[in-house]
Amino acid sequence: MSCCSAHSDGKNKFFSGCAKRYAKKYRRKGLDKAQLFLFEGITQTIYSKNKSLAQKTFLEIGSGAGGLLISLVQKGASHATGIEASQGMMESAQQLAKEVHVDYSIEFRFGDFEQMKDSVPRADVTILDKVLCCDSSPKTLIQYSAATAKEIYAVSFPRESFFARAFFHAGIFCAKFFKLNFVPFYHEPRDLQKWIEAQGFRSVYVRNTMLWQIFVFKRTA
Repeated sequence: MSCCSAHSDGKNKFFSGCAKRYAKKYRRKGLDKAQLFLFEGITQTIYSKNKSLAQKTFLEIGSGAGGLLISLVQKGASHATGIEASQGMMESAQQLAKEVHVDYSIEFRFGDFEQMKDSVPRADVTILDKVLCCDSSPKTLIQYSAATAKEIYAVSFPRESFFARAFFHAGIFCAKFFKLNFVPFYHEPRDLQKWIEAQGFRSVYVRNTMLWQIFVFKRTA
């Protein structure tokens, strides 16, 4: 087994164990703050030109319990695809979509995006919410995922602040110390932004939470 396969297996086990908790939280509270900013940034960017999500397709890489895609479909998106490396998360997302009767417009697929990228359809909007910090090679992931975005590329990742940096490094230490199945990564936010812009995008929306920085980029090339 390669180290890449081992990391994928670790993500699957770790996040599958969290799936029911994530789904329960979405049922009770809806989107978290970073997701609300992503939703706001994406819809504002689309509405500035089209006034509707009706003709837009969405792809989320690392779709988790599916809340963001479900919310976009409820708002009028024509179709959404979620790629999720955790079997448990994917199953929770499918169940949530059925509960609110939008499963006909959303396809959730299990697998590692980088291994299945050639079979993933392009979309008007590609989203990576808290995903780059789960990958050891974010520059490669950005390159592959940005190629799927026809118009908009929306991301959230750990922000550049003393608190966020300390929080994530503490989490990395604890994950290694307790030998958890999954260990996160902290990547320099300026590098992530630079790599995204190099794929032909410019930033049109930026917001912060205590831990996360949220960007919405628009394709220029």
